[in-house]
Amino acid sequence: MGNPVLKIGMEETSPIHVARKTVQLGVFSAEEVAAGLANGRFLSTDLAWTNGMAAWKPLGEWPEFAAAGAPAAPLDAEPAAAVGEPLAWEKSKGLKSAWVSFTEVLLRPAPTLTVSRLELGSVLSLAWVLAAVAALFLIVGGSLHAEANAAFQRQQAAQMFESISGAKGSMDWLLPWAEYLQKSEPTSVAALTVQGLLLVLFGPLLNLLLGIWVWLGLRLLGVFGLASLRQADFGRTVAAFVLAMAVLGLLVAPINLLPASMGAIFGLPFLIALLVLACRSVGAAIRVNGWAVFSSQLVLNFLACCLAGCCLGGLIALLRP
Repeated sequence: MGNPVLKIGMEETSPIHVARKTVQLGVFSAEEVAAGLANGRFLSTDLAWTNGMAAWKPLGEWPEFAAAGAPAAPLDAEPAAAVGEPLAWEKSKGLKSAWVSFTEVLLRPAPTLTVSRLELGSVLSLAWVLAAVAALFLIVGGSLHAEANAAFQRQQAAQMFESISGAKGSMDWLLPWAEYLQKSEPTSVAALTVQGLLLVLFGPLLNLLLGIWVWLGLRLLGVFGLASLRQADFGRTVAAFVLAMAVLGLLVAPINLLPASMGAIFGLPFLIALLVLACRSVGAAIRVNGWAVFSSQLVLNFLACCLAGCCLGGLIALLRP
């Protein structure tokens, strides 16, 4: 008799994506997965995802397949020759593939980034393309609302002067910034174009540096006891962060089509979305919980602030007569 096949308690189930490490094995029905677990085709450590799941999960943790007798992965198991299913952008370069990759990362960051190759060079090129599209919104919106944006900045300067005068000298350090805003004039199309070019050229590079900072935080938290973070892959961590920032940058770019007075309202939601997408993307890429990524940044930034405070205090003590 053949190997038993686990019967799922539903007539129709969503297709199940199965991956081993960074290798995409394919899309299967629940019956095929159960049969594969029973005959050794699939391992209990293989990752799987289906519609409605927030992240990939080992087959051994699926209640539906608990009775299938899934074998454990052999100690000498090696990944297949392929290194993962590429993003649409990694398959072909073009605006269409850039858009497909953008929507995949935005709508399904966990299943997309868990099995993607995430080559840093390719991700950077995609980030530059997305930044170029975002820059168009900056130029067009800035041109449409040049007068209104300048008036809003002068209004902000007036409010800052009022706060400074009422603080009795404790906020004098804001005077240069308030004076700068007070002189705001409508920004020309040429100046907006320069700003857009700077965004395209240096935005992804800045996110590259921030991605390295995120990786350092993960390794630091790994030293403190989280073994899963001690081997956080440098390339995948940085590439996932750069890609997440590029996707979010394009997502919020249409805000530039609004006057600055209205765009300022979206500042806090923007920061929250930035944090959530970055943590989820990096976590999916290196297969750790997004909260671990968030915690690592809390620890690293806290230690960095403490170190900066100690250095500043020491410098003041040395310079004091």
